[in-house]
Amino acid sequence: MPGLYNSTLWGVTAFASQRIAVRQYFGAEVEHSRIVSFLKGTDSGVQSDNIFPFYTIYLRNSEASTLSISVTGGPEHYIASQAPETAIQEWTPAGTIGVGWQGHLPPSPAAIRTT
Repeated sequence: MPGLYNSTLWGVTAFASQRIAVRQYFGAEVEHSRIVSFLKGTDSGVQSDNIFPFYTIYLRNSEASTLSISVTGGPEHYIASQAPETAIQEWTPAGTIGVGWQGHLPPSPAAIRTT
C-alpha cells in the first residue's frame, strides 16, 4: 500500500515591526521552510521562501477593547520536486487581510472586596 513512510519539516522566520504613528505599524516577515517526504520508491520535497511586508492600524484602542486591521502581501517562491521528475519552481503573489479584536473583561465580583 503506497503512503508516507517518513517526513521532515524545518523552517526559520524573522520578523520586524516599527511604529510609524500612534496607532499604525509597518513591518515585514521573512520565512524559509522545507518539507521532505519519503515515499515508497521516490522522495518528494517542497521548499518555500516568503517576503511579507505588513501594515496594521488600530481603529479603536481603549480600556474596554481594541480593534485592528492588518494587511499583508508579497512574493512567495516555491520549488516542488518529486524524483525522478523535474522540479517545478515559481514566484506567486500571496497576501492576507486580518481583523483583530481584543476585549477586556471587568474584574469578577468575587475579586472586588470591600473592607
